[in-house]
Amino acid sequence: MSNKSNKTWQPDKRIAFRTVGDETIIIGISGGEVHLLNDTASFLWNLLAKEPQSPDKLARALTAAYDVDEAEAQNDISEFLANLKAKKLITEPRGA
Repeated sequence: MSNKSNKTWQPDKRIAFRTVGDETIIIGISGGEVHLLNDTASFLWNLLAKEPQSPDKLARALTAAYDVDEAEAQNDISEFLANLKAKKLITEPRGA
């Protein structure tokens, strides 16, 4: 798998989140935004929360854990990260 960017991402340190069952609840930076992630998005979010992840690493984890092919995983990861970035829920690690 190859992505245009080898950047790594992690949850913004200013947000709060909690995983309950297969879903994750995220409270945005402003404190007024609440985001509910489904089981697949929650799986990916928890990987990001453990350590910074590149798109390729997330896509490999997605194909290993779910019945998804490589191309679909890459597309899903790109969309997932773009949504998180647009909502200011993830950042690049300092020094990256």
